[in-house]
Amino acid sequence: MDYNVITLFPKTLAISPNPILEISKEDLDYINSLEFVNNEGNQVSSSITVLEDDYFENWHGKITSQIEYFTRDILKIPSTVGWRVTTSWVNRTRVGGYHHWHNHPNSFISGIIALTDNNRVEFASSWPIFPGWMPDYDEINIHNAENMSMTMQTAGTMCLFPSSTMHSVPRFIPAEEDAVRLSLSFNLIADGPFCTRGVNSLNI
Repeated sequence: MDYNVITLFPKTLAISPNPILEISKEDLDYINSLEFVNNEGNQVSSSITVLEDDYFENWHGKITSQIEYFTRDILKIPSTVGWRVTTSWVNRTRVGGYHHWHNHPNSFISGIIALTDNNRVEFASSWPIFPGWMPDYDEINIHNAENMSMTMQTAGTMCLFPSSTMHSVPRFIPAEEDAVRLSLSFNLIADGPFCTRGVNSLNI
């Protein structure tokens, strides 16, 4: 049958087709020199404002252009709304490590920049098709998937997604025994007239 199939109310994930940044050995040396603290399954930088470091100043323009493309060209949020980075930190995962399932409260949009190659992230739906049931499928596709895995193949690649989206990093088992997975994450909050609809208006 030739149905017109519509996937209702998606959560939109955007991945840059090419790296937005060139990650150098100098960059990695600086990032690894940061102070880290233990997290569940991995380590995170003790600083949660790493993008405010002077070292990363020349990254800001390229990150901002991706945020503007995602919010204005894809999500069609008006240009009168700005976006402010509230927190930013580095994740470091060694062989056998992982990052537990979580989302990011107090944030509208979250981003991840791969600092090393083959950076894998998993995402899960908060609204399965059949809540509480686990049917078998002949194939998994965009219409029935309840989770998905994506890999940012090249360092410098960036992805953006709604902060409410559950995500994790699966156990890190690289080919090289001394490999380390590094990524930079950040959260965004709206800045300006987010809604202008009568009693529901909100200016942040």
